[in-house]
Amino acid sequence: MTASDTLEQLKTDMQARFGTPPKQVRVVRSPYRICPLGAHIDHQLGPVMAMAIDRAVHLAYAPSGTTEVRLSSQIFSGDVTFDLNDISPRQEGDWGNFPRGAAQALKQQAHALNQGIVGITAGSMDEGGLSSSAAV
Repeated sequence: MTASDTLEQLKTDMQARFGTPPKQVRVVRSPYRICPLGAHIDHQLGPVMAMAIDRAVHLAYAPSGTTEVRLSSQIFSGDVTFDLNDISPRQEGDWGNFPRGAAQALKQQAHALNQGIVGITAGSMDEGGLSSSAAV
């Protein structure tokens, strides 16, 4: 599937899942990265020389009109729902840890989060050694 096909499929899925007209859907691309120095050294405060590659996760989204975040995925099973005013803690094995963690990190840095989203992620996650989960 080409990148263009992926974008169109995501827009179609957004309309089917959340009723969002395709013209209101925004899409962002988060590339996978590789780190020639070794995996996860950034978590240990080591030097990072990561570089992006041509594989990526895409997120099609639209404002939810509330502080609620509702996400589904073409990669992971199950849906993720949380409120930006009450972000639940980490849950073992739940892909929602990635978006909840990002929202929590933004809040800890004093960013005002007053608009949730509805969205769908897409992208292959079967690449060993890539920072694909961080892309989510």
